[in-house]
Formats: sequence, C-alpha cells, structure tokens
Amino acid sequence: MTLRKLFFISLFTIHCSLFIKPCFAQDQKVVDSLKMELIKYDAHKLELGSHATPLMDSIRVNIMYRILVESWYNKPDTVLLLAEKILTLSEQIGYKKGIGSGYNGMGLCYMAKQDYENALKNFQKALKVRSEINDKDGVGWTYNNLGLMYGNQSKYSESVKYHLKAIAIRDELGERLDVAASFGKMGHLYLGLGNFPEALKYYFKALKIGEELANNNQIAVSCGDIGQIYSIQGNFNEALKYHQRLLKIGKETGNKYLLAASYAYMGDLSEKLGNYEEGIKNQLAALKLNREHGDSGSCAYFNYSLALFYLAINKYPEALQYFYASLTEYEYLNIKSGIGLIHIKIGEVYAKQGNLQKGLEHELKGLPLAQEVGAKDAIKSGYKNLSDIYLGMKDYKAAYQNHVLYQQMKDSLFNDETAGKMKAMQMQYDFDKDEALQKAEQDKKDILAAKEVEKIKFRRNTIFLVMVIIVAFLIIVIILRNRIANERRQKSIAQERSRISRDLHDDLGSGLISIFMMSEQIQNPDNKELITGNVEKIKQSSKLMIDQMRIIIWAMNSLNDTLENLIIYMESYSKDYFDNLPIKFSIDILENIPKNEMSGMVRRNIFLVVKESLNNINRHSKATEVNISVSGNREGMKIVISDNGIGFDVEETRRFGNGLKNMNNRMNDLNGKFSVESILGKGTKTFINFPLA
Repeated sequence: MTLRKLFFISLFTIHCSLFIKPCFAQDQKVVDSLKMELIKYDAHKLELGSHATPLMDSIRVNIMYRILVESWYNKPDTVLLLAEKILTLSEQIGYKKGIGSGYNGMGLCYMAKQDYENALKNFQKALKVRSEINDKDGVGWTYNNLGLMYGNQSKYSESVKYHLKAIAIRDELGERLDVAASFGKMGHLYLGLGNFPEALKYYFKALKIGEELANNNQIAVSCGDIGQIYSIQGNFNEALKYHQRLLKIGKETGNKYLLAASYAYMGDLSEKLGNYEEGIKNQLAALKLNREHGDSGSCAYFNYSLALFYLAINKYPEALQYFYASLTEYEYLNIKSGIGLIHIKIGEVYAKQGNLQKGLEHELKGLPLAQEVGAKDAIKSGYKNLSDIYLGMKDYKAAYQNHVLYQQMKDSLFNDETAGKMKAMQMQYDFDKDEALQKAEQDKKDILAAKEVEKIKFRRNTIFLVMVIIVAFLIIVIILRNRIANERRQKSIAQERSRISRDLHDDLGSGLISIFMMSEQIQNPDNKELITGNVEKIKQSSKLMIDQMRIIIWAMNSLNDTLENLIIYMESYSKDYFDNLPIKFSIDILENIPKNEMSGMVRRNIFLVVKESLNNINRHSKATEVNISVSGNREGMKIVISDNGIGFDVEETRRFGNGLKNMNNRMNDLNGKFSVESILGKGTKTFINFPLA
C-alpha cells in the first residue's frame, strides 16, 4: 500500500488523537506546558530536600508519562529514553502503576520505530503489571496498543482480538468515547482488508456514540473516516457531504487539527475529481495549520502531497520545492522510509527536467535507504527511475540491469498483492466462519432461552395462583383478626365500665354511707365532742372522695393516655399531698420523658401503687424527708420512693400485710416489678418497675 493511501486510511488517527488516547500527533504547546510543570515540580522537590516523599516521585513519573504520550509518535528515539527513565524511577520507589506506564511507553516507541518484536515484549510486560494491580484502564489501553501493533503488521486476526478486548473493558468502565475510538480502529482493520461495508458499519457505530455524547471531536473523526470510504468507492457526493460536516465542526470549534484533516480530505477529493488547483489550495491550508502546531510528521506528508500535485500538472520547480521541504521534515524525524522515498521522487523530477546527473545522485541516495527498510513500492520506483536515467545517459548495461530489477520487484509486488488479497480473503472467510459459528451458537442460546421463557411462564403462573390463594387466606385472616380484635375491644370496654362502676360503688359509695351515718349522729346537740369529731371526719371523708373522683376521671380521660401525663399527675399529686404535712418532699424526673402511649388502666394501677406508698410513709414511717426518683428509657421506667423514717421488717410485713401484696399484684398485672427495701432506723425504699413496650 502506498504512503499516500496509508495516510488517508489513518489520517484521523494521527490528527485527532489528541482527544482519543494514545496520542499520535504531538501538540507542542501541551508538551511545553508539561515540561514547564515538570521543571516547577523538580524545583519544589529540591527545596524540600530530605523532606521529599516517594509520593512526590510518583507524581513526577505521571508528568513524564503524559509528556511521553504526547510525543512518542514523532520522536520515538528521544522518547524511548524518557520511557526508560520512567521505568527506572518507578522501580526505585516501588510504584507499580508507573512501571506499567514505563513498559507501555517503551512499547509505543518501539512500535513507532517498527521494531515490533521489542514492542510486543514491552506491551506484554505492561499488561502483566497492570493486570496484577487491577488497573483496568491501563489494561484496556495496552490491549488497544497491541491491536494497533498487529494491525500495522497486517495481522488482522490478532488485531481484532485485542481491539475487542479493549472494547469490552472500556464498555465495562463506561468509557463510551474510548469504545467509539476502538470501533474506529476496527473500521480501519476492515478497510485494510478492503471490506468497505464492514468498515462503514464500525465507523457508523463510532459516529452514533459521538452523536449521543454530543462530542464534536468524535463526530468529526467518524465523518472523516466515513467520507474517505465513500471517496475510495467513488461515491464523491456522499464523501463531500461528510467532509463538509467535518469542515463545519472544525470551523465552529476552532480546532486546527480537525481543520487540517478536513482540508487534507478535501484536497484528496479534488485530486480525484481532476481539480488540481482546488486540491493544491486545500493541501496548502492543511500544511499551514500543521506548521502552526509544529507537527513535523504531518508537515512532511503535506509537503510530499503538494509536490505530487505539482508533479501531476508538470510544474517541476514547485514539485521540487515541496519535495525538499518534505525531505527536511523526514530527516528531522529520522524516518528512513520517508527520506528514501523523497530522494527517489526528487531524482525522478530532475530526470524529467533533463538533469540526469542530479537525478542519478538522488536515486542512488534514496534506493539504499528504501532497501534497508524494505519499502518495496519505493524500491520499484527507484529501479524504474535508474533504468530511465541510465538509458538517457546511454549506459545500456546499467539501464538493462535496473530494468530487470524493476520487473522482478514489480512481480514481487504483484505476488505480494496477490498474497495479500488471498490473505484478506482467508481473513474474511475466518471472520464469516466465526460469525456463522456465533450465529449458530446464538440460535442455540435462543432455543434454550425460549424453553427457559416457557419454564418461567409456568413458574410465574404457578406463583401467581399461589399468591392469589395466599392473598385470599390473608384477607380471611385479617377479617377474622379484626372481628376478634373488635370483640376483645368490646370486652375491654365492658370490663372498664365494670371497674369504674365497682370503684364508684366501693370508694364513693362507702364514703357517702359513712358521711350519711356521721351526719345522723351530729343531729344530737347534747354531745358536742361527738359533733366536733364527726364534722372533722366528714371533712376528711369528703376530701378523700374528691381525690378518688379526680383519680377516676383522670384515668378515664383518653387525652391523658401518655407516660408524660402519668408523671406530671404523679408529681402534682405528691406535692399537694405533702404540702400541709411536716415532711420535706422532693422529686427527680429525667429530662427527656419517652413519648409513649399508656392506657387508663395502666396509668391508674401505677398511680395507685405510688399513692399507697405515700400513704404508708405518712401513716407509719415518721419520716421528715421523702424523695421520688423517676428514670428510664424507651424500653422501661423505674420509680424509686425513698424516705428517712424508722423503717420496718419487710419479711414480717409481707407475711401479714395485705397492702404490699395488693401493690405487688397491681404491678404483676402490668408485667412490672414491685419491691421494698427497708432497714430499721434507716428508712425505706420502694421500687416500681414497668415496661413501655
């Protein structure tokens, strides 16, 4: 394949790779910026001296690797030294990611030098290190580079394999832009095979991702690739449409790489249409933009391309001007294949001008270089030109010898082309075979999937039926449960009514009878002492009945059904109780009372236990101080009632007293605990514990 054709197959890979790693075209501004960053970093590290850390060296490695990525294609020999420095420094500090980067960078440089054996060794080392540290992004790029390397060697099966691996990893990482780049490279592989439909398929896949991401650079790359396919096929209208879209994006974004590439494509299209003047105009525009970026590799090509334009229209001085300019760039880059080819073309121009001696000098310079790198197209042209020059010089022997060599090289190229076509056919057969196997495998999977779907439907229907039965059962259970709950609620209400009736009868009824009897007695005015005593008793009984009525009303009111209301009521009652007694009262209540609900029955039982405890203290303890402590949490509460009275024998009282038994029974009904601790002469403590759940 000629240099010109190779260029247009990979033009966007070269010019737009600033946006799709790894870079092929050097952006000198970026490189200069990175070098300045490295200088500042080294100065800062020098200032720190012994305080510098290995982490700083890893940062230095990363900066150097970014410089390498920007520069390896155009200056592989120089950048190879940088890659070796990255590897050495990373090994010294044990920075495995940097070691992987070093090997990968060396692989890139060897690939640019077409030393594929060493490139493969270093890529394999990079892949091993990056896999060990689970650097998936790095592994993806190494697969990408291996795909490029095998593609450059026309080993399409291997190239496809590694590009597909790169696509799988990038898809897993969600790096869709990189997936698009890999699709583009797959398109290049099919283009190399001459399979334009498959190439277009992958280029359009890349374009779709670019459009979905609204990424102008990817859209431009894909438009350039698609346009070039249509141009090769002779569909110039479609080619022009995509090249113009590329040109529009370049102008809108001000991206000089895109503009340069679009002008190059338009120039190639103009040449095919026979419009050399328009082609030259576009090539000059592309050359100018690349000069501004200092891209020597691209400038070398555009000078060469312009020279071919002028040579085609027999403008030899202009052709020589641009051939020499291209030669200068290739010599700067030390690309022997380019140097050899340009010398051969310059020799051809001088021969056409009649300057046979000058032509001979350049042919003899270019031919050995072409032979050294195995550039067969250039070698064939060299032998042809030498045969014509020697014939013009009347050196028929030399002319014949070179003509024979020319024919041999021509036959060799024909054989290579035939072998290439056969290889391409074999590759296509392999691809088609793989595709057929994949289709058969997919059909098998589809059959199994269909059977699985039927099983799933059966299971789903069975599950649905079971669910219907379960739901029906649950509905019945809920109805029954609600009915039982309602019955229990009615029963509870009836019990509560019965209790209230009993309390009214026992407490208030007995009190009223007592008051009635004492009222009868005070009607006799002769016994003044009896009257005075009964009046005081009536007063006490009335007060007691009022307190009992308040307790009943408080317990019945559902608005009081909270723990907080119980504690507030207990505190208020206790303060009132001791207000007119010679006993100092204090109460300690926790700050954050749990917001728990509590039924009237529960509140009443707890309060009555507290009330009975206070009555016992007043009647029997002879205490001067009483304290109530309330503590607890959302799980349960604890009330401790302490006095400094005379105390009593708990065991003796427990055997013969009903009061403590009643208090204990009330707490047992609530799943709570009641206990008393008392020491003769040292006071008494009453413990009331109850759950809140």
